[in-house]
Amino acid sequence: MEGKDPYVIIDSLVVGYHVWADNSHLALFVLGKDGSPNTLHYLRLPTQEDTILADNIGRALHRIPNERAISFVHKVTADTWQIKKLDLETMQVSVIVNTLPGQEDIAWLPDGRLITSDGTKLFVLHPRKEKTWSEVTVANSSLLKGITRLAVSTKGDKLAVVVSE
Repeated sequence: MEGKDPYVIIDSLVVGYHVWADNSHLALFVLGKDGSPNTLHYLRLPTQEDTILADNIGRALHRIPNERAISFVHKVTADTWQIKKLDLETMQVSVIVNTLPGQEDIAWLPDGRLITSDGTKLFVLHPRKEKTWSEVTVANSSLLKGITRLAVSTKGDKLAVVVSE
């Protein structure tokens, strides 16, 4: 970006998704090999120290607004999937809330609310204030079929939703 030659920062892992924790640290969704589960790695670029923090994770890795933390989905069992927080100061992992059944796609709104889907409807939850997901009213909800990804703009005024055709 500054006219310098590009270089590879990770060549030893098969990374499916990532989120920058800061300018020199990354949380990575690393694809499992030969049927082994996907894993959450924390990579310190200055030293190339790679720490595995969880296995059997979902693809949604995000910075948590107004916190020095990231979130990820941990598929604890076939029936229990949880959104967890990695505190970047202490490196401790804690549970935020359960996902909707079988749903791994989430996004954070700037005010600290989470948004997710059950595949055809959108739901929100403020984890500091609520324990239950609430359905969002969508004007033309017939377009929401097979929702697979969600993204929120930095200002929180736009929502991108990937749906099936």
